[in-house]
Amino acid sequence: MTCIIGLIDKDAVFMGGDRCESDGWSQRTLAIPKVFNLNGEFILGVSGKARAVTLLRFGFKPPRQKEKQGDYEFISTDFAEAIRKRFKDGGIAEVKDNKEEVGASILIAYKGKLYKMDNLFYMQLVELGYEAAGGGKECAMGSLYSSKEADPSKKILAALKAAEYFCMGVRGPFDIKSMKFDDKKPSMVRPVKKGK
Repeated sequence: MTCIIGLIDKDAVFMGGDRCESDGWSQRTLAIPKVFNLNGEFILGVSGKARAVTLLRFGFKPPRQKEKQGDYEFISTDFAEAIRKRFKDGGIAEVKDNKEEVGASILIAYKGKLYKMDNLFYMQLVELGYEAAGGGKECAMGSLYSSKEADPSKKILAALKAAEYFCMGVRGPFDIKSMKFDDKKPSMVRPVKKGK
């Protein structure tokens, strides 16, 4: 259980998440954020198995995008395959009904765009402008849809608080990051104030 939120705002992608780990009966707060910068090129937000967070946060080396490869092609093929291999090598990918899957959903910010990876490693390009993952996603999506808040960090924080209020598996502290795409510098990450 968790709640991860991604939001595109003008020339930046914002992402926020909680730190709850829950088994359905109990919960605790994770020491490390589920939303993090990866190599200065990506922001990842991981819902599902806590092991998925550590496998991607520590020691994961994402591939480089090929010169003539489109962003979505890169994320859907090389990047998704690198995650699949990392999860398989880390022992959390399972084969069910002849399909390899993992108990995790991941939001990925890359070059000013937002992607969502499902448990079968399918990458969706988010075109709505915002997306959520985890047990609190429905509450978060409703909050984002109805919000009149202009500040993207405050909008995400309000959606996380709504998910925390209505979902047993969502709990602060909340972490919010952003990535601004600049043509001169492929990507820059600047942290945004944490929610309380």
